[in-house]
Amino acid sequence: MNVPRDFKVSEIEKLVYKGLFDKAIDTISKKITNRDLTIDEKLRLLILNSNVTYRQGRYKDSLVLAEEALEKCQKYNDPLLETDALIEVASSLYRLGRFDESLAIVERGEEILQKHADVETLPGNSRMGGLINTKAYIYLYTGQIDQALKFYLKHIPILEKNANKEHIATALINMGLINKAKGNLKRALIYCEEGLKLREKIGNKQDIAVALNNAGLVLLSKGEYDRALDYFSKGLKTF
Repeated sequence: MNVPRDFKVSEIEKLVYKGLFDKAIDTISKKITNRDLTIDEKLRLLILNSNVTYRQGRYKDSLVLAEEALEKCQKYNDPLLETDALIEVASSLYRLGRFDESLAIVERGEEILQKHADVETLPGNSRMGGLINTKAYIYLYTGQIDQALKFYLKHIPILEKNANKEHIATALINMGLINKAKGNLKRALIYCEEGLKLREKIGNKQDIAVALNNAGLVLLSKGEYDRALDYFSKGLKTF
């Protein structure tokens, strides 16, 4: 999730990790009405609500929620929270095929971090990790494979230095998909399996299922049908 871990959302995160998205959203709805919450905490819950809705595959709804959160973050004048909201907006936009708009949003986030945050520290670097992966997704899904590879080779050291494990796992799996697209199947499998191992340590069931599916697709391309079927089966049983 893009919402930083300095906010106490462990209860909601546990629900998300188990794939209990409806319950997570219900919990957020109840928490956000708490009058004792600070504006900062309410904004983080709004951003998290968009993230969970995105995970449900409801990209139009998650975009509306992310844009609402973004508007409120801008009024609150918190650059880091604004960046969190921008990441959610960009993610929903590229899932809706609005790649140019998504890229423009990512670049806004990069500008904010460069101006207001030290990307060598965890809060800045973790957010940069979210922006890096989103930009790489755009390159990957618009067929700019060489650009995606070049971009990751430049930025992976940044991710490995301070970004959270979720961002690193995503980058590894994306590197696997990039190498698969380039026909480097052996290398693709190594990246996908490294990303899978990291996601298994994190414990998010949805992310594990996606990683298993991606590794299975690489194995399928390699002609290792039994192993591919095993990975696909494990992915289906994850939830």
